Amino acid sequence: MRTRHLIAAAISLTFAAHAHAGGADGFTTFEVGSAEHGGVVTEFFSFDTPESQSGWQAPGALEHERVPFIQTAHQEVQARGYYAALLLADQGEHEAFQKAMFAASRQGQAATSEAAVVRLAEASGYDAEIFKRVMSGNAVGAKVGYAKELAAQMKPQALPTVVVEGKYRTDPQVAGGPDRMVKVLDRLVAR
Repeated sequence: MRTRHLIAAAISLTFAAHAHAGGADGFTTFEVGSAEHGGVVTEFFSFDTPESQSGWQAPGALEHERVPFIQTAHQEVQARGYYAALLLADQGEHEAFQKAMFAASRQGQAATSEAAVVRLAEASGYDAEIFKRVMSGNAVGAKVGYAKELAAQMKPQALPTVVVEGKYRTDPQVAGGPDRMVKVLDRLVAR
């Protein structure tokens, strides 16, 4: 996965949204004002909403970037856990952690505190002390800042929201349902 850097605050990004062909195609088009999104599919999700996983995977030629959507303090804690897991894990641990986070939410026991996130990480195979230290570190803080800035640029309206190459945005509502969203995404990446 390519390393991303935070965009300097001095750079102003333009965001111009408009409906594509009246929205009948199941997506909207917009420009983020930066070429850094070429070749990238960005998927916004939330551990608070288990159905916010699209289940769709970008083809190998495109990078599939999953980004936690952050609106509340506990979503920021969850995002810190997500990024700590990414930085520390082999793929198996990270997948186990994500499954545990979504399962807790489905059971009405969403991990809304640092302690709860760390417990789920430990149950997924991480060392609790190391995980907690990474979770509060600068690298994770930068990734959380990037996630917030990306959401401000791409303006997800529902979850999951998927943005293809910084140009096309869809979600289940715009696409006409989750199944149709997968078909819309397949068409968009084929462009």
